[in-house]
Amino acid sequence: MRVVKEAEERKNEILDAMIDRMMERQLEKAKEIVARKDVPVLQRLTMMILALNVSGGNLGQELLDHVHKPQNALMHQKIEKSLLSGINPIITDLIKEGITQGICQTDYPEEVAEMTFLYANTVFDDLMEHSEEERRRKIAAFAYNLERLLNMERDSMKEAIALLFKDKRR
Repeated sequence: MRVVKEAEERKNEILDAMIDRMMERQLEKAKEIVARKDVPVLQRLTMMILALNVSGGNLGQELLDHVHKPQNALMHQKIEKSLLSGINPIITDLIKEGITQGICQTDYPEEVAEMTFLYANTVFDDLMEHSEEERRRKIAAFAYNLERLLNMERDSMKEAIALLFKDKRR
């Protein structure tokens, strides 16, 4: 029994290390994109979110497939927490830059960044099953509500948000 418990603990340590490494790589990609001041702020936001997608048959996708198993819900939660703590300051910086440029306005950039990430990460998680119509409505609602949170002109986020989901058909 003790051997099984030790093996399980070792497996969890290895998976934790893999998650940490994967998150570090993803966050570095996001930071590189955000630093490209020659690219408009909304485009950088879209590019950064796309860069966080770890699918494509690599180790990241293999790990995510493992994480999405029901018995690994705690690991899934740990990845979300790690991503939120790392990505929230990056999204916040982009929102603040948008405020400075007059593109958007909010007194709560950190909270808007957090709400945006958590909503998108939950509703559009690979575990969620939506019909094409449900998915289309959720994407439209996401853009609409993000514009409201950021006090932006209607449909100003529509194109940027659409890019995030154009290749994610089921």
